[in-house]
Amino acid sequence: MTTEPVRATAVAPPKPAPWLGSVRAAAPGWVEAFEAAPREWFVPDLVWRKNPTGRGWLPVNRNMEPETWAELVATDDFVVTQVDDGHPTLPGGIGRAVTSSTSMPTMMAVMLHTLNLPTDLHRRNGPGLRVLEIGTGTGWNTALLAHRLGVGNVTSIEIDPQIADHARAALASTGYPVTVITGDGEQAPPASDHDHALYDRVISTAACHRVPYTWVQQCKPGGIIVTPWQTPYLGSALLQLTVTHSTTTDAMASGRFIEHASFMPLRAQRGGDWIPDPDTEPDAAESATALHPYEPVSDYDGCAFTVSLLVPDLEKSIAFPDPHDQHTYEVLLFEATSRSWATITVTPAALHTDIYLVRQHGQRRLWDEIEAAYTWWEHHGHPTYTQFGLTIGATGQRAWLDDPSQPLGPITPPDSRA
Repeated sequence: MTTEPVRATAVAPPKPAPWLGSVRAAAPGWVEAFEAAPREWFVPDLVWRKNPTGRGWLPVNRNMEPETWAELVATDDFVVTQVDDGHPTLPGGIGRAVTSSTSMPTMMAVMLHTLNLPTDLHRRNGPGLRVLEIGTGTGWNTALLAHRLGVGNVTSIEIDPQIADHARAALASTGYPVTVITGDGEQAPPASDHDHALYDRVISTAACHRVPYTWVQQCKPGGIIVTPWQTPYLGSALLQLTVTHSTTTDAMASGRFIEHASFMPLRAQRGGDWIPDPDTEPDAAESATALHPYEPVSDYDGCAFTVSLLVPDLEKSIAFPDPHDQHTYEVLLFEATSRSWATITVTPAALHTDIYLVRQHGQRRLWDEIEAAYTWWEHHGHPTYTQFGLTIGATGQRAWLDDPSQPLGPITPPDSRA
């Protein structure tokens, strides 16, 4: 049985994309797939653009605003395809939070290239290298995989029924009728929907900060898992894992962070709903620090990534009391389970003296933990994010520096509680 796509005659011929040059530089082996399956075939008629006021996301309907829709789709940037899980929550039908998007084309090319597919697998007929995709989205990435590997060698899972239905229709109408399972990508696909054979590759188009062990169990020894990794504290990096052995009880995979990447999180791994209001806690413990929050909070390449590994379950927010004054702001750090929070206030006067006010409240002293992580980062020579990696096994997830034999230990801050 052939697995080559059969082009649907109703679909308009592809148009050259302005970002194809960037794709060619990032992933030369995928250029033909991008040319054969253009983005506009898969993006839904309703997309969303940022509200110029900065408040939420405005709908853009292809039938009513064709030029705006086409401009958004033609850019080398992500396009928002769903807000608020399909139910816009702000007045006037404005979306509050992005819950699904089609990714930046060049970033998609980088991820596909990271799968390290053999060069002789282009649209191979019959059984071949099999890929499991987590997060079908619009179906565009799915089609690119199917063009390269053959329709029958790609299985995709999408948690949102409405998004899954759109992807199935788009894939079928464009000649890539890939099997799309509606379900939770963190779990194994339903037994009735696949043949239990292990996959050669697993690729997730949704970010996680806990790599699901089921992905490792479903991948052959020597297989590769590619996923964005991120926490609510920090934007994500691309993680490439290699499965060292795979059985139902001792599957294991290990690999490094290799590239910047920012994606929607898996639904079960979104940030919490709790955000503290420090102004309502007058009894918070106060102290001072000489550590400016930039490095441990915002230095993505360096310390902030280290903090995201060493200090668990952190979230953050930055507030400007006066929107016209960017020199005075408050960094809020919080952790929902223990209802702990910390604030660091930056003002021109504090910058002059290098002394910043810290307030902390709850079971954990989050700023103390961050300062301990900063000390660890300095002691280990200021490692960047590409020096870290993860090992995923039956007992959980372990981060390491430089080599899996150097796992990160727990950070124990000095006891600063009153």
